[in-house]
Amino acid sequence: MELVRDKLRPLLAHLTSAHAGLLLQRGLTDWEDSEKAQKRALIDTLTKIKKTKLYDLAFDRWLMLTPNQPERFAHTAAMIEGRLFTGLATGGTLETGVCTHHTYGVPMLPGSGIKGAVRSYAHSVGLEGKYLQVLFGSDEDTDSVSTASGALVWHDAWWLEGHELNQKTPFVGEVITVHHQEYYAESRAVADGTESPVPNQQLAVQGGFYFVIEGEPKWAQFAMDLLKNALLVQGMGAKTASGYGYFKDDTRLQNRLKSRYRELFEEMPVSGDEGTWMKQIIKNLSTDDLAEKLSKGKNAFLEKLNINKEDSEAVATLCRLVWELRQQDMTDWPTQGKNKEKAYRFVQNNLQ
Repeated sequence: MELVRDKLRPLLAHLTSAHAGLLLQRGLTDWEDSEKAQKRALIDTLTKIKKTKLYDLAFDRWLMLTPNQPERFAHTAAMIEGRLFTGLATGGTLETGVCTHHTYGVPMLPGSGIKGAVRSYAHSVGLEGKYLQVLFGSDEDTDSVSTASGALVWHDAWWLEGHELNQKTPFVGEVITVHHQEYYAESRAVADGTESPVPNQQLAVQGGFYFVIEGEPKWAQFAMDLLKNALLVQGMGAKTASGYGYFKDDTRLQNRLKSRYRELFEEMPVSGDEGTWMKQIIKNLSTDDLAEKLSKGKNAFLEKLNINKEDSEAVATLCRLVWELRQQDMTDWPTQGKNKEKAYRFVQNNLQ
């Protein structure tokens, strides 16, 4: 049975930029019972799909918002150790699904799924019920929204490309072989090893993900610590019992995100009211970056803010803003190393 018009077939065969979720639902060209060639061709096409510039811009916006607000967000990034299955039950033309972002077509881990996986891990390590209720909510009927859903927001995880050349695309082909299909279908009483193995073509995910939890800082960080352990010990997604969906700590990935954040900060244009723009920059800097900008990088920072270092009034205005917006982060700076001590003294000496 033909599923695609003849004039569209050449386009589907050479795609490198398309919405993968749409292709999963509409990209199969022909359907024949037990015929796998067309399914294999569609999987091959999907494994060539790359993230778009639009996705990069959207992720950069999310990256600029989250790391610099520890009073609101806890975050981490982790690399998949091997491959991951997510959204298998969504089906589609491949008879196997993958969860993709509805706008950008790249893999995503829904916040609800992350929350459920971490809740399962928390149960397995014996976390007390009163903590579970704050972190994940309650299954009991209640009129309180916060009690029902928990005190935290578990955001969807954004996909990150891997370090190697063959990890620049989100999707990768995989084969899962069922060895006892009749036994699992309950048409045979015993798995006696006489059945022929049945290989199934699947679509898996490679690379990494950026995770964010929003809420009261101590609770959000506690939840993030549970998430990190769950990624390493329990895994995420489907078929974890077969070794899929496990993550690993990746300092290189963390450093890559920090570097990208610094690049975005340096590229941030001067716009709007000067005071508003300056507040935005101060709020968006991570604690370590702020300390660096106010110590050894002070001259370059002042220049970016269009402040003459000899203008004591302008410098004092900056220091008042820094203290007003980041006082909580700076309280312990005098005991946290040379850069932070120097930055703290600079702010205090210029407060008027």
